[in-house]
Amino acid sequence: MESSKSRTTITQHKQQMVEFRAFQSYNLFSSIPKNAKNQLLEIDHDTHMEYLMKGLNQLPSSFSILDANRPWLCYWILHSIALLGESIECEKENNVVDFLSRCQDSDGGYAGGPGQANSCPTSFTRYFFSMPHLATTYAAVNSLITLGGERALSSINRQKLHSFLLRMKDSSGGFRMHNGGEMDVRACYTAVSVASVLNILDSELVQDLGSYILSCQTYEGGIAGEPGLEAHGGYTFCGLATMILINEAHRLDLPSLIDWVVFRQGVECGFQGRTNKLVDGCYSFWQGDALALVQRLSSVVSEQMKLMSIGEKTKIERITETISTHNFSEKEKFQGPSEAVKFTDIGFSFLKRHTELGPLFNSLALQQYILICSQVQDGGFRDKLGEHRDYYHTCYCLSGLSVSQYCCSNDADTSPLPKALFGPYSNLLEPIHPLFNIVVDSYDEAHKFFSGLASTLVKRVDWMNFGVNPIHLTIVFNPPRVIMAEAKPEMRKPVFTKIEQLRPGTSGHTLTVKVVSTKMVLQKGRSDGPQLRQVRIAECLIGDETGIIVFTARNDQVDLMKTGATVILRNAKIDMFKGSMRLAVDKWGRVEVTEPASFTVKEDNNLSLVEYELVNVVEE
Repeated sequence: MESSKSRTTITQHKQQMVEFRAFQSYNLFSSIPKNAKNQLLEIDHDTHMEYLMKGLNQLPSSFSILDANRPWLCYWILHSIALLGESIECEKENNVVDFLSRCQDSDGGYAGGPGQANSCPTSFTRYFFSMPHLATTYAAVNSLITLGGERALSSINRQKLHSFLLRMKDSSGGFRMHNGGEMDVRACYTAVSVASVLNILDSELVQDLGSYILSCQTYEGGIAGEPGLEAHGGYTFCGLATMILINEAHRLDLPSLIDWVVFRQGVECGFQGRTNKLVDGCYSFWQGDALALVQRLSSVVSEQMKLMSIGEKTKIERITETISTHNFSEKEKFQGPSEAVKFTDIGFSFLKRHTELGPLFNSLALQQYILICSQVQDGGFRDKLGEHRDYYHTCYCLSGLSVSQYCCSNDADTSPLPKALFGPYSNLLEPIHPLFNIVVDSYDEAHKFFSGLASTLVKRVDWMNFGVNPIHLTIVFNPPRVIMAEAKPEMRKPVFTKIEQLRPGTSGHTLTVKVVSTKMVLQKGRSDGPQLRQVRIAECLIGDETGIIVFTARNDQVDLMKTGATVILRNAKIDMFKGSMRLAVDKWGRVEVTEPASFTVKEDNNLSLVEYELVNVVEE
C-alpha cells in the first residue's frame, strides 16, 4: 500500500506544474540573445490596443455571462488603455458615457447594465430586482474618471449616489454590496473609494467603519472579507486602502500585515492571493499595491515596531495605543461633522507623501513574471502560463506592472530610473494613484473638478435638514470667498539659485537658465489623442554662468525647452540617475519662458557628469 507521505495532492501537483512552466520559460529566456530578450520583454502597444479595442467595440456572445458586470468591462479596458498611455476617439468616449448613464439608477448608484437599475414599476419588485451595486458603481465611477472631461464627470449624480451609499451602510459600521446583499471589506472599500474621489465622504459614512475593518484582520496579519474568514490579498488591499482613506490605518497591525503580504510572493516571482494557493497575475496589483501603500506609512510602521518591543503588553493593546500617538497631519485631522469635507483631502495628500521605505517586495522579479509568464504575445495578459487571456487580468497585470515600476521612486511625480524597470524603458507605464487604481493624471483632473463642487452637497443636505431657502444659503456661502480674495497675503520674492549651488537630494530651487540642447528620449501615445494620454520625455542640457546640468522635461515642458530659449524653473528638484544629478520640475512647480538672458553659459562645468556614491557612515 502506498504511503500517505509519498502521495502528491492535487494542490501540490498544480503547484509543481506552475513552477515547472515558469522555470522553463525563465531558462529559455536566459538562453536567448540579448536583442531577442528585449523584443520578448517589450510591451507591444499595438497588439494590446487591438485586443482592448476589440472588447470595447463588440464582445462575442460568450461574454453574456458577464451581462451584470458591464461597467467592470468598461473599467478593465479603459484603465488598461490609460495605463498604456493611449486613448480612444471622442465618439467612443461619448458612447461609453451614454452607456454608463443608462446604468445609473434614478435613486443613486450604478447597476450592472442598462435596464438593471430603474425599470421596475413597484417598490416590491424594485427591492428584489433593481440592483444598483457598490461594485459596479465603483467600476462605473472609475471608468468615467479615466475618460475625464466635463461631460463624463458631470454625468455622475453625486447627491443621489451619496444617498445610495447611506442606504448600503450597516449599523455595524460596514457596507452591503446591494439591497439585502452581503457585507464585506470589498463593499467598504468600493463605497469609501467612490465617496472620497467624488468629494462626498463624510462622518456619517465613516462612522464605526474602522472598527469593522479591524475585526477582519486575521492572526496571520492579512485582512479577510468578513470577520473570522481567511486572509485574502484582494481584501487586504481593500481593507488597508479604506483605513487610509478614513485616516485610521494606524489601528491596523501593520508589521503583521507586511509579514503576511511579503510572503505571498513565491518562487515563480509572482504573488499568490492566499496562503498555499497558486500564483495569479492579478495579485501583482492587489498584493503589490498593498505594499506600495505601506511604503508611505513608514512613520506608523516604525511607531508600531517600537511598541512591539514592550513584551508585557498584548498585540491589541500595543496597536490600540498607537491610535492616540499618530495622525497623518494636522490638515487631515478632523474634529466632527463641520470638517467632514476634509476626508477627501486624505487621498490627495497621500499621493504627495514621500516613500521613505524602500520597496517591500522584489519589484524586478514581479515585472519578470508579468512580462514573461502573464503577457500574451497576441495581446492581453493572463493569470498564469497555460491559461487564457482576459480583460480582468489585463487590467490588473498592467496595474501591478505600473506599481512595480514606480515603487522605487520617492514620490508620484518622479520618473523611475531605468534600473527600476525589467526590460526596455519604453515599457514605462502611466503611474497610478495607489488608493484608487486610477491613472494619476485622471485622478488630478477629477480631484480638481469635484473639489470645485465641494459646497454643493453640503448646501443640499442643509436644505433638507433645516428647510433653509437655497437663495438665502447662496448669499451666506459667497461672501467669505470675496473676503478671502481681498485679504490675499503679500507675495514673497523668490530666491534664485545658481547651477553650481545644486546638490543631491535638494528641492525648491528657482533658476533662470538657457537651453543649450534638447534630445527627445521617449514619446508614447497617439498624436491625435488627448494631451493627458501622451507621454513625452526629453533630456535638455541647461545652464547659466556657473555651470550646466541635464533637465528632464516631461510632456508640455518639452515644447518650452527649445534650444536657445531662456526659461525660469520654479520649485525645481534634484533627481538622481545612475549616481548623477538631474534637474526636474514636477506638478508642484512651473516652467516659464522669459526674456533672453545676457549671461554666457559655462559649459565646461557639467554637474551631471559628476558621479555620487552612497556610503554608510559608522558613528564611533
